[in-house]
Amino acid sequence: MRCCVAGRWLPKGQNTNRVTFGRLQSFSRRLQSLAMLVRQRQKGARAVESLRYAGLCLALGLIAVWAGENMFWFIPPADLRLLDLALTVIAYSIASGVGLTLVILSGVRGLPAAFLGGAVMGYMAEGVIVGTIYDPLPFFWVWTPLAWHALISGGLVLGLGRAGAVLGPLRMALIWGVLGLISAFWAQYWPSEGKGPLPGTGALAVYLVGFAGLVVLAHLGMDRLGHLPRPPIAVLMIAPGIATLVWVAQTVADLNPLRVLLPAVLALLWWVMRRLGQPGARVSLGAPVPVWQHALLLIAPGVAVILRRKSGRKAGNAVVEHCRRADNLPSVGGLAGPPNLVSRQAPVAPPPDQSPRHKVPGPRWPRRSRRCRAAPEGRPSTTPRPRR
Repeated sequence: MRCCVAGRWLPKGQNTNRVTFGRLQSFSRRLQSLAMLVRQRQKGARAVESLRYAGLCLALGLIAVWAGENMFWFIPPADLRLLDLALTVIAYSIASGVGLTLVILSGVRGLPAAFLGGAVMGYMAEGVIVGTIYDPLPFFWVWTPLAWHALISGGLVLGLGRAGAVLGPLRMALIWGVLGLISAFWAQYWPSEGKGPLPGTGALAVYLVGFAGLVVLAHLGMDRLGHLPRPPIAVLMIAPGIATLVWVAQTVADLNPLRVLLPAVLALLWWVMRRLGQPGARVSLGAPVPVWQHALLLIAPGVAVILRRKSGRKAGNAVVEHCRRADNLPSVGGLAGPPNLVSRQAPVAPPPDQSPRHKVPGPRWPRRSRRCRAAPEGRPSTTPRPRR
């Protein structure tokens, strides 16, 4: 007896169950291959998002180093090496990764995201990397992390730097010029801190303008990214995990109760981010602009170098004269500068050898006349007395 399966007549004696089972197997293989292809594409997308996240952390680290180290200290260290500079960029990239993770998870966007993310990065840098916020309480808790890292590094260099398409080139040039003026004014303080002599214009240009070129490349890279990446949660937790391990090790080594304030401040910043953000929202990095508009950033270090070189010698002489007159060193926040700029005490010469061969002659006074000389002991004086 012949059977009809799927509109076809099977040969006589062929089992219909075998035909149906074979077709189900082929359909199952196709589904498995399709699911494998989807998983491979998902893995590839996750890998791409993880690479985008790492690249964005590096770009933010470059911006943080230039704005928080180069423009802050202004004078390059005497023993600066490329290895030390690379390690500084890596450390700031990890600190920026903590802020970037909180921004991605909270969904905050715009200037609030740049300011709050810069604040988190500042507290990571000052509380974990160098640990300077635990000394003078509460001055440094609001000064360096908020007034410089959050405001200058995050809000100005990153936030307004990504708003070039909205502000336009003229306003961006004005913003970078104002930043150069602020940096040149801020650099007047460092001679009182004994940072050493001001280097030449070429060294300052390489240290400030040259590194600013890397910041321009970082902005160009963010133009290519377009929006914040969404890597797996395991990748997002790498930077916070490293920062947590370092903080725990430092706390165990130095049992300072003020270290407990750092997690409390970060929790407060996270609460503010959650209030302002939309979790799961796609956050844009700003519209791309031409390369020459990003290059306007070089105005800031250029203005700072030119103004600082013109006023450096005059300001340094004024500080030296002030220290000599007042016999004290200028201080900021109650912290006196190191006494290596002007000696507070005249150098004491070593005692000379009192032997007759090496006797040091005393001061030469004007010779008195013979009429005013005193008579030797035991002899009457022959010098007439002066008339009254």
